[in-house]
Amino acid sequence: KTRDKRVFKFCYETERLQALQREVTLFRLLKEDLGERGDINRILDWNFDEAPYFLESEYTASGSLLDWAENQGGLEAIPLETRLDILGQIAEALAAAHSVGVLHKDIKPGNVLIRTDRGDRPRISLADFGIGLMTDEARLENANITVLGMSDDISIAES
Repeated sequence: KTRDKRVFKFCYETERLQALQREVTLFRLLKEDLGERGDINRILDWNFDEAPYFLESEYTASGSLLDWAENQGGLEAIPLETRLDILGQIAEALAAAHSVGVLHKDIKPGNVLIRTDRGDRPRISLADFGIGLMTDEARLENANITVLGMSDDISIAES
């Protein structure tokens, strides 16, 4: 057990569990193909056995792009160069995910987390792949995951 801050996403209804399972499965597929990436928020643990079902992921002190921009005095207070850099980082992370057949499908400021590096440069991390999609059906079949549910066998998510 650590004292690190974490973010939890809870679900109490079995019918809604599929989105959590999809998110873990897509994260594991991304990690398998792309390795550890700072621009994709890491899922650290989960429980799909009994309610409350949950995902545990990294905490980002600066919060989402919305939170971070507000703390900077609003988007208009952020230099154009910084805004373009953030946009470029988002495009790179999406391109990496797309290169292995993963579509996010819910890109919005609330799903883009911001960290700052040692030079106070904002670094993005994409979060919430809960409605994402795997475009390579063969890859899903090889992992024993149904295209429709992406949740019949999530053993790869538990490896």
